[in-house]
Formats: sequence, structure tokens, C-alpha cells
Amino acid sequence: MLRETMLMGFLTALLMVMGLTLGYYFGDPTQWMLGGLILSGLLNMLAYTFSDKIVLAMTRAKLVSEEEMPILHRITERLSFKAGI
Repeated sequence: MLRETMLMGFLTALLMVMGLTLGYYFGDPTQWMLGGLILSGLLNMLAYTFSDKIVLAMTRAKLVSEEEMPILHRITERLSFKAGI
């Protein structure tokens, strides 16, 4: 949880600094910095909500039945039993 919070904070700070820099270039740093804050909030919300689906799509993961991969299911069951989950 700490790592995710730090990454989201870093993204927020980065986009706010970029907004501040662009704001000085275009003449209104406060408005651009606020835009960076809003954009980072939106991106953080989307990443937090859909990160699991994004990773599954990127790795092309799919569900397999026990009939298709019995060895995989046995290994997974044994590991989850030993881990207590």
C-alpha cells in the first residue's frame, strides 16, 4: 500500500511540476498546475480502479479449467493451502 501511495504521489508531483513549467511558459502557472493536479487525480483513479484488468489484458491471461490444466490447479491449491489463503 505504501509503494502504491508513493507512486501515485510521485505522478501527482510530476504532473503538477510539468503544469507549473508550462504555466510559466504560457503565462498562467496556477491554472496549469491545477490542470496537472486534476489530470493526475483522474489518471490515479483510473489506474487504481482498472490496474488488475490492464495487467491481465497486457499478459493475455485467461481462465483455465481444472480439466485443461490439472497440474496447475494442484500446484495452486497446494501453495494456497501452505500460505493459509
